[in-house]
Amino acid sequence: MSPQIQHESAIRTAPDPSGSLHEHLVAIQELAKGFDLPTQVVADMYWPELARLKQGATIDLYLPLLTERRVRDSLRRIPSPDKKRNAMSSTLSSV
Repeated sequence: MSPQIQHESAIRTAPDPSGSLHEHLVAIQELAKGFDLPTQVVADMYWPELARLKQGATIDLYLPLLTERRVRDSLRRIPSPDKKRNAMSSTLSSV
């Protein structure tokens, strides 16, 4: 069963994850804590990235690690607190 993510009044179902669901959720929480962002903002970046990587993967053992690395790199490209707020608002408005 896919996990459900509650976001404001909408419920979205995350894609069927490769690896342990717990492993994905821990990665999302650690990224959110490390970048001082809401967990939901990071999850909104993480699940689509996982889905993109999973499409071309023949071995999915390292998908959680690769997904976390790519999301971390994307978050690092947001240099200032103002851009973090803009990224958060654009993520929230796309729901």
